[in-house]
Amino acid sequence: DIEKLYNQRKELFKQKEGKVIKYIAVDIRPSKEDYDKASAEIEALKSELATSEKVADLVTENSEIPYMDAFFTENALDPEMKQFVKTANVGDVYGPVFENDKYRLFKLVDKTVAPDSVKVSHIMLANTGDEAAIKAKADSLLNVLKKGGDFAALAKEYSADQAAEKGGELGWFTEATALRGVNDDFKKAVFSTPVNDYSIVKSLYGTHIIKVTDKTANVDKYKVADIDMTVSPSTKTYGNIYNELNQFISKNQNMDKLDDAAKEAGYNLLSNVTVTANDQLLGSIKNSRPVIRWAFQNSKGDISEIFECDDKFVIAAIQGTLPEGYRSLESVTPMLKSELIAQKKGEKIVQDLSAKNLSSVDAYAQAMNSSADSVKFVSFATRRIAGIGVEPKLNAMVSLAQKDQLSAPVAGNNGVYVFKVYEQNKDAKNYDEAAEIKTLDASNAYRFGFQAIQSLVNKADVEDNRIRFY
Repeated sequence: DIEKLYNQRKELFKQKEGKVIKYIAVDIRPSKEDYDKASAEIEALKSELATSEKVADLVTENSEIPYMDAFFTENALDPEMKQFVKTANVGDVYGPVFENDKYRLFKLVDKTVAPDSVKVSHIMLANTGDEAAIKAKADSLLNVLKKGGDFAALAKEYSADQAAEKGGELGWFTEATALRGVNDDFKKAVFSTPVNDYSIVKSLYGTHIIKVTDKTANVDKYKVADIDMTVSPSTKTYGNIYNELNQFISKNQNMDKLDDAAKEAGYNLLSNVTVTANDQLLGSIKNSRPVIRWAFQNSKGDISEIFECDDKFVIAAIQGTLPEGYRSLESVTPMLKSELIAQKKGEKIVQDLSAKNLSSVDAYAQAMNSSADSVKFVSFATRRIAGIGVEPKLNAMVSLAQKDQLSAPVAGNNGVYVFKVYEQNKDAKNYDEAAEIKTLDASNAYRFGFQAIQSLVNKADVEDNRIRFY
């Protein structure tokens, strides 16, 4: 049976040349000394933040995120900050908060009641270098507008950006989006200008004649200083981790003894890991492509130097080479055997249950030493059934079943099931055959194009040597 199943699925076991390796990945993590130093620094910053009048400068010098000189509503703040501002007075400092190797400090700089957002249109005059001429033109347009001129028409005629096509309409801005999108002067202008009034402001893009066309209702808003400090490994810590691993490798150049040596030294060594020439990563280790290149440039028994892969040091040893072609029957026998056992077990359970001629889901549940449960939103297209998993056979049979009709036992991927549909609902959306065909055509065009190219590559016996260069 195993050999028969192997022959039926042989094409699925086709493989490219691969290397079988074992490797150790060591995290480059801060030491206790690093954490203690960071803790002392953040406490000192807390005292300084509480008394400093130059909050923006302090944040700029010490935080990983820039200071935002803007007011935010509660909903725009993260949960920790939101909780703080609800009860804080202006000038209060909160923290430090430590999470995911990061310290955070907050200070409530100010609070106000003002609109969350404003709707803005503008006429932008491009920078030409002649400031006097630009100012004269802006003043002239402003006079026309104040006398009742058509803003949209003037924007289409004079504005030098894409918004001109929409009569200068830019849409809605919060203080943060105005600050990030343009500059602080623009932010101040749009939030201080009354609705249906105008202002002139300069930016890197040009000179803006702005019109505020709408504002949201007034809400509580908060200006918060946020100092973020990630605890990173010091140069000393980095060197210690590297040197310890380097000493370990220097003493252990016999691959067969590497497992025991790693265990004794406290390193976690992963064995029998297969990589191919086109793999970009070793497991989930970032920037680990150099390890894979090394494996294909060396031979069985070789042990690598230390690779620095993002936040890890990695060493690898080559256990062997998998030739291009088909995986052997022996190598896949455990997997196929397990599948066949599960299949035959399922068939036997179905046979035994069917012979009982039970008449309810609860009766089947008792016979199966299980319990009845309900699942919603099962359709033919359901990829994963909640609480069950991937069961395409069950999807199909549920979709075809009649309401309130007890099913026969069904052997699936993960178990044997008996079900009864107690409610059926049709999709509210009308089926659009033309749209479905268009979607499938687009998907197939990409898939068939890729398969055609791959087929040509296979027939031409192309040798992929990219691993030599990347």
